[in-house]
Amino acid sequence: MFVGPSSTSTGDPMHIIFANGILSMEIMLCMASVREEVDAYFEDVRNFSDEKKYSPKTTCFSKYREEHSHATLKVQASELLSDYPLLRAYLVTVYGVNATEPHIVSILLLFEICDFIRLLLKHPPQCEVQEISHKLQGLCKKYIEAFVSAYGRDMVRFKHHQLLHFPKQLGKQGVMLSCWVTERKNKAAKLGMQHTLNPVHIESAGIARLTNDQVRMLETPGWLTTLTASTTPFPELCASFPATRVDLSPSMRWNGMSLMNKDVTFLDLAQTYLVIVVACLRGDQSYAIIVKCCRRLTASAIASTWEIDPDAKIYRLVNDRLFKPAFYRYVDAAHIEVLY
Repeated sequence: MFVGPSSTSTGDPMHIIFANGILSMEIMLCMASVREEVDAYFEDVRNFSDEKKYSPKTTCFSKYREEHSHATLKVQASELLSDYPLLRAYLVTVYGVNATEPHIVSILLLFEICDFIRLLLKHPPQCEVQEISHKLQGLCKKYIEAFVSAYGRDMVRFKHHQLLHFPKQLGKQGVMLSCWVTERKNKAAKLGMQHTLNPVHIESAGIARLTNDQVRMLETPGWLTTLTASTTPFPELCASFPATRVDLSPSMRWNGMSLMNKDVTFLDLAQTYLVIVVACLRGDQSYAIIVKCCRRLTASAIASTWEIDPDAKIYRLVNDRLFKPAFYRYVDAAHIEVLY
């Protein structure tokens, strides 16, 4: 998809919120208020994660990041995108889901906006994009009002103004644009030139290394659906697959997303079908996964508890848009809790 610069006047939502955006600033503002009110800070978030035994481990709120963060939380944008649900779970545990403190109301609304961004990154159907656009119009306005109530107008940044215009841009284009793809190429260019000490050779060395890097990516493209680890023939499944040959592997890529043994993932964007991956299968030109299905027992706005079926089943992948929960933990051998 090619989009001209004039059609993206409100900016990239990934930069508005995550990459040196409003989320890293508001986290520091909020945690400063939390420290004043209940004498809790990032160490308490880390202890909360350790006590609950959530996976994967978070680096976003580490002691090192805490010590080097002042006006903004000094972390990578991708870390913010994946780790903010843990901070939300901690704040809801301390203040409650219906907290009235202005700084908690503000950041919980921003987290809700982030939830929609995570969903949009999975490219939902056009009808859902328009619905999300409509919801975001009211939600962004409500968030800005809450932010001003908590911190005053002097703390408002230009990116807050850009956020107000993002929902209309989304509805107009029908897809959320992201500059992260081009920025990854910028990083590749930097890596290709940084080892060249002679300025005269920077151009030739950089082009050569970038060309080799591009060739390597084309040989094993990230968007290619394939088994990614050693495979084992599994002829016993040929009849039930059905296929003339079935290979089994502990990991695979499916539409650009990594899947491997013990992964916890939703098989739908509505987050209603949770499974635990046991193994990955390829039969002729089709793919499937062996999974343990989960049955939802309880649910809240930020988390849900599921009962794990002890029996494994084969799930054929067709056009599924997988959605991994931000964090999960095993309550016991038969139950699992996930954070959205």
